[in-house]
Amino acid sequence: MMAITYHDLASLIEEYSERNGMASLSMKQLSFYVVYVASGEIDNGGFVRFYERNIQHLDVEHAYRQLEMPLAADVIRRALELVPDEARTYVRMPTGLFQKSPAFVCLLDNVEEALIGLSREYFICSRNYNTDAMLESYAQREWEDLRIGLALDASVVLVLESAQ
Repeated sequence: MMAITYHDLASLIEEYSERNGMASLSMKQLSFYVVYVASGEIDNGGFVRFYERNIQHLDVEHAYRQLEMPLAADVIRRALELVPDEARTYVRMPTGLFQKSPAFVCLLDNVEEALIGLSREYFICSRNYNTDAMLESYAQREWEDLRIGLALDASVVLVLESAQ
């Protein structure tokens, strides 16, 4: 028997999506992965850091609702309204890495105060929900659907960090 945590599950989903594309993920896998990534970015630097990561193609608000976190979803929706998809533009650098376009940087500067306020709201929601516990609970509840396509044999089980 092999035991994995929800962090391991997120890594497996990421590897699977890198090989097969984001469109290959089920809605449950996508929702789990999006909340995992977005919460890590926002928890470690607020919405300013969230915009450092080019995840505009993912429906972050919907993912939070799927994991039954409607207050956090509302805060995210308001942050996303400040910076619409079409404004989130990145340019490829000679190194191959992406960087925010000058227009995008200017927009972020103009809404920085509002993003900081929304980050504070999100932090309160995140603490109240305990995002890690919500991710772990979702992974446990949806384990059979989340493992589909990830090449996990029947001996692999999800272990709860909260129980350790």
